[in-house]
Amino acid sequence: MNDYLKPSKRLGFHPTDKSVGIHPNILITGGTGKLGSELVKIYGAKQLGSRKMNITDFKSVKRMFDKIKPELVIHSAAKTLVEQCEYDKELATEVNVAGTKNVLEASNKYNARFVYISTPAVFAGEGGPFYEDSKTSPINHYGLTKLQAEKLVINSGLDWTIIRTNFINHGRYPYTSAFTDRFSNYLFTNQVANAIKEVETSKIRGIVHVTGDKTYSMYDIAKILSPKVKKLTMKEYNGMRNLGNDLRLETKRWKKYKLKIPKKN
Repeated sequence: MNDYLKPSKRLGFHPTDKSVGIHPNILITGGTGKLGSELVKIYGAKQLGSRKMNITDFKSVKRMFDKIKPELVIHSAAKTLVEQCEYDKELATEVNVAGTKNVLEASNKYNARFVYISTPAVFAGEGGPFYEDSKTSPINHYGLTKLQAEKLVINSGLDWTIIRTNFINHGRYPYTSAFTDRFSNYLFTNQVANAIKEVETSKIRGIVHVTGDKTYSMYDIAKILSPKVKKLTMKEYNGMRNLGNDLRLETKRWKKYKLKIPKKN
């Protein structure tokens, strides 16, 4: 067994996002996460609530799959905070890689259609924009684990689609400052969730980029959500250096979306 697929030996481990949204024959991992909860709403699973599933425990995964017998699996559960993944690589690998392996193995039993949610972090973080067939070259551990998981999906033998995207939650911006020199074609979470269903219900397969039609800095987006947010450059930032400043995605295979500014209550 490859080292990155070995389960953790630490006691008391629980993944941070281990719920699934349930609808007849559809299983959505990460159902309480920002994107997963939007997917649960769109697929009509909200009224059925959620069940807990530890994706790093194959027995837990198998029990849920045997109960649901899914025809479609949307795998959005992951450790996504880049700095946390860098500082706890074992945990990130356990959730993002070994967890994906478990979900794939369970999906194989039911020959389920498999949609995997990925990230522009599989690229080099400079020299974008990046297309579906651009060279992958992750510069941090988060991107590495997502690329490793992509490879597992590609080699799974299932009917699969990998959707790379970059989204931000359409609530209040959670930080006091935002980068003016880190860029992407951001969309809001609800937009990405709707786009995922569009892709999933189409006949397209393989790797697809779901992306906006305009480039924004993180500060541009944060300012929309929280007008008092302050400017910050990556040089001024005291955290990890290998975040990447160019996360722009382009697509040869799908349409692009216009950022829809959320209405103020």
